[in-house]
Amino acid sequence: MPLTLLLYCIFTIIFFWLGFRYFSVKWQNISIRQFEINLWIGSLIIRLLYVGLMYFSTWNLQPESWPFELESADSWTYQAAGESLMKTEFSHYFTILPTLMKSTADYGFPIFLSLIFKLFGSYTLPVRLIFCFLSTYTVILISRIATYMFSPAHGKISGILAMLIPTLLYYCGIQVKETLMIFIIVVIFYQAVKILKLRLNIIYRLLITVTLCISLFYLRTSLAACVILSVAFYFSLNFLSLKRTFTVFILGIFIILTNYLVVSSGFDTELTSDYGRSEGFYYAYVYDKIAKADNINVKNITLMPLMFATSLITPFPSLLYTEQRQLATIQHAPNEFIRMLLFYFVILGFIIIVRNYFRQTSIFTVFIVSYLSILTITGTSMSDRYQAPLLPFLIICFSVGLIDSKMKWIKRWDYYLVTMIFVVIAWNLF
Repeated sequence: MPLTLLLYCIFTIIFFWLGFRYFSVKWQNISIRQFEINLWIGSLIIRLLYVGLMYFSTWNLQPESWPFELESADSWTYQAAGESLMKTEFSHYFTILPTLMKSTADYGFPIFLSLIFKLFGSYTLPVRLIFCFLSTYTVILISRIATYMFSPAHGKISGILAMLIPTLLYYCGIQVKETLMIFIIVVIFYQAVKILKLRLNIIYRLLITVTLCISLFYLRTSLAACVILSVAFYFSLNFLSLKRTFTVFILGIFIILTNYLVVSSGFDTELTSDYGRSEGFYYAYVYDKIAKADNINVKNITLMPLMFATSLITPFPSLLYTEQRQLATIQHAPNEFIRMLLFYFVILGFIIIVRNYFRQTSIFTVFIVSYLSILTITGTSMSDRYQAPLLPFLIICFSVGLIDSKMKWIKRWDYYLVTMIFVVIAWNLF
C-alpha cells in the first residue's frame, strides 16, 4: 500500500476517535446555542481541510485523475455534463440532458453543477466549497432532529458524530451527488418534524417538503419513493392523535401536491419502468431485479434476511493493495472501519427506538427499513456510497444506543470490537 494512503487511513481513524472523545466531553455542558455555533465552525473548518486533503491525495497517488477522486469515473461524467449545460439556456436543459445522461435520475446533479459553473466557471473548487457549507448545515439539522425527538444530550452526540464521521467528510471532497442528496433528505425530514412539533407555517413547510421530495427524483428515483413513503407514514401516524379534520387536511395537501407533481413530471412512468443500470452507469434499480426474478433461487431468497441484517456492518474494510485500481477501495477503508465499529450502538439504538419511540421517530425508521430493503434486493447494500443517505439517521440511532442502553450492553462492546478486528483480518487474508 502506498505510504500516503496508509497515513491517510491511520490519520482519519485516529482523528475521528480522539475528536469524538474530546468534543463529547468539552461541549457536554455548554448551552444549545453555543453548541450550535461551535458545531458550525468546527464542521466547516474540518470539511475545508478535508477537501484540501482529498485534492492532495489524488494529486500524489493518481495525478491523471486530479482534480477528482481516485479512480474517478462518475465525477468526469458529471463535470462534462455540467459544462455542456453551462453553455446552454436553461429552457433547453431537458432537451439536451437525454443526450448526456442515461436516466432522468441522473439529471439533477448536472443541473446543480451547471448553475454553479454559470456563476463561478467550470472549476471544481467552488463545488467543493458549496458542498462544505451544505454538509455543515446538514450536521446542524441532524443535531436538531435528535434534540427534537429525544433530548439535547442526544442532539450533541449526534452533531459531534456527524461533524467527524469520515463518510460525510469524504463526499464533501469529491464531485458526486451524495452530499446534495443527504442535504435534501435531512431538510425534508427536518421540515416534517417541525410541522409536527411547532404547528406553524404548515403550508409553507409542506411546499418546501414536497418540492424537495420531487427534486430527489432527479437524483435517485427509488430514494425519492422511500422518502415520500416515510413522510406520509410519519404524518398519518402522528396526526391520528389530532382532530380528524386536521389530519385529513395535512395528508390531503401532501398527497395531492406530491401526486400532481409526480404525474405532471412523468415520474410515475419512470417509477414503473425497467431502465436497467444508471446512477453513474452501474446502479441496478429495483425493477431491474424484479424483471429478473425468475433467476432468483431458493438459496438467494434464504440469504436475503441475512444480507439485510448484515448490510449496515458491511462492506468490511479492504486493505490489500495488488493493483492500481484498488486505491479508491482502500481510500474508503476508514469510512467502512468506523461505521463497522459504530454498528453495535446503532443496532442497540434502533431496537430501543422501535420499542419505545416508534411514533415520533417513524419518519426515519421507516426510511431506514424501506431504503435498506431496496439496497438488499438490488444487491447494492454492501456499498458505502449507496448506504450514505442512511447515515444521518444511523447517527441518531447511535446516540440513542450510547445514551439509553443499559450498562451491561455497553460493556459488551469490547467483545464486539475484538470480534470485528478478527473479521477484518480474515476478510483481507482469506
